[in-house]
Amino acid sequence: MLTYVRAQPRNYHMPVIVCHGRNSFFIFFVDTNNDWPDLWTAKQKEEFKSKNPWLGYKNQKLACLVCSSVNSLGIIKEQGVSLSREWMNFEIQVSVQGSRETSLSALRNKVRKHALSKAHTQAVKMAEQQKENRPFSDHESLIELQELNGIKMGSILHSRYSATQIIKHVAMRCRAKSLVLAELENQRADGIVEGLLTCLTNAGVTEEWLLENWVAFVTDGASVMLGKKSGVATRLTLRFPKLFVWHCMNHRLELAVSDAVDEVNSVNHFKAFMHKLHSLYSISNKNERELKEAAAEVGSQLLHIGRVLDVCWVASSFRTVHAVWTSLGALQMHRGEKYGEALEAKESGVYRSIALKRNTKLKPINPGQFLQSLVNNLEQRMSFEDETIKDLSILDQSKWPSNPSIRHGEEQVKRQCKRFNLCSDQALNGMRDLLEEPNSEPNGLKPLINCMKTFPVSTAECERNFSLMNNISTDKRAVLLVSNISNLMMMNINGPPTSKFDPRKYTRTWLKSHRAASSVCSRQCSVTTPAESKSVWNILQYRGRQAVYRLKNLH
Repeated sequence: MLTYVRAQPRNYHMPVIVCHGRNSFFIFFVDTNNDWPDLWTAKQKEEFKSKNPWLGYKNQKLACLVCSSVNSLGIIKEQGVSLSREWMNFEIQVSVQGSRETSLSALRNKVRKHALSKAHTQAVKMAEQQKENRPFSDHESLIELQELNGIKMGSILHSRYSATQIIKHVAMRCRAKSLVLAELENQRADGIVEGLLTCLTNAGVTEEWLLENWVAFVTDGASVMLGKKSGVATRLTLRFPKLFVWHCMNHRLELAVSDAVDEVNSVNHFKAFMHKLHSLYSISNKNERELKEAAAEVGSQLLHIGRVLDVCWVASSFRTVHAVWTSLGALQMHRGEKYGEALEAKESGVYRSIALKRNTKLKPINPGQFLQSLVNNLEQRMSFEDETIKDLSILDQSKWPSNPSIRHGEEQVKRQCKRFNLCSDQALNGMRDLLEEPNSEPNGLKPLINCMKTFPVSTAECERNFSLMNNISTDKRAVLLVSNISNLMMMNINGPPTSKFDPRKYTRTWLKSHRAASSVCSRQCSVTTPAESKSVWNILQYRGRQAVYRLKNLH
């Protein structure tokens, strides 16, 4: 239970937070006198807080408590979306220009704009996820809390071990014969193949069934996965000849950009400059503080300057360049003195008694050259020479001749039906129907089209699951077994929302092999308070009563 007691009058504003425990409570005094902006009255402060519970204030400046607690959007960050450092670090202040009404209106607009921003929305979602993924050791405390709220929680099944077993039971019933998270013995190609096939076999998927029904294998471009001689894909196609191997489109894009950067050497000098900027402001707290002050002085929005990385990190490179571009005014002001020295050294040809020489290797980036290189590499990386892709493109009507014959595409359809174990006669009849009526959807082609739809374009879904695994296996849950992580991922990915979850069927199956929480046949759970803490509890309880009594008299 959480209780707030406010003292009056307005200039004596001291909330008292009373946290009740078992037969005792903690009392925290927070002196917030004049912490909110002078522009607000107490009523306006309550209005702002009630409409925006995430709002925090300190030293007459505002911040977003949610963004501050999240600190970084991490892997869920989207292009062009970043948390505001000002809102995270209590740096939002009231403008002193204009009338009080104008300043209030400007402050309301700031608060409303932040509340509706995409970065804040993502931070709220991330904070909710962090609250959900709690360690199993919290189970006992949550049981105790529910008992204090008057709910009968039984006498057993209160331990973290019980929580683990209940999650396992529900996940197993939800999973049926779906796949699980597999732990690899090694990260070599042979170990990955054996781990994958063992996982499939344990799920009831036999090798004979895979020979007839396994359609595609999609992966990134790592050598261990796509190595021509002994990569995972090569080993799998030797055992499953009909398997279609596909290189993730997202990774192809990253490689095309990386190839363009390698071809245009001047980009590497720009990348080195970005790395220097990152080091300058990430290692030195003094430089970071001075940059914030410069940004506030010129009214510039300050974004975090990260690193320009290599393959798989094109988005982070864009964010870094965008951050430098947005913060250019603050950067120029902060380094203004050094910039002036550099200009003088350039004119004189001497810097601190050292003669300067022109570096012929440093050349400006040629935009036309870079864009042309990017186009060439995209065409090369995105070209599809695989026979399967060419055969399936026969269904793309934009590539048909102006007057296709009734037998157009027969060979391609036959090859694909043979590859996917489909009825070729049915598919050929469907192809002829499509040629006669291009706007129709022939039933004969549906099996082939459905098979084609199973081809994943990228591995984005796998990456999302890896992100979920990182959210579950945090520093507070670092000792989770792989099986427990798998069960929790199963519930997060495929489980229904809390409002739709019906526990009765899982309870019935649980009771067939386990005892109920109200069973008296097991050792009863009990919560004991350490002897050395009892005297402290008694003192806090006595002092708390005195404080509440005094505040009531003030009120």
